[in-house]
Amino acid sequence: MKSQILDQQTLLELLDSNDLSETQKIQLVEWYAAQLRREEMAKVVKAAVAKVKAKVEQIVNKRAVSQVFSSPLMRAH
Repeated sequence: MKSQILDQQTLLELLDSNDLSETQKIQLVEWYAAQLRREEMAKVVKAAVAKVKAKVEQIVNKRAVSQVFSSPLMRAH
């Protein structure tokens, strides 16, 4: 059960059922909360990576343009 993605509706159904002990229900809620935190952290990391990637591309492009214009071929005689 814990290896699969658990949606909120299924979680609520499990918590309402008598199939799990109180201890199991507590463990399930703790696990579910940890999954939510991991998902949120993954979103934050992906956003940070995208920002860093964009900044690196800007730097690389700026350096490439700078090198082209500082090239001896581009200098006026």
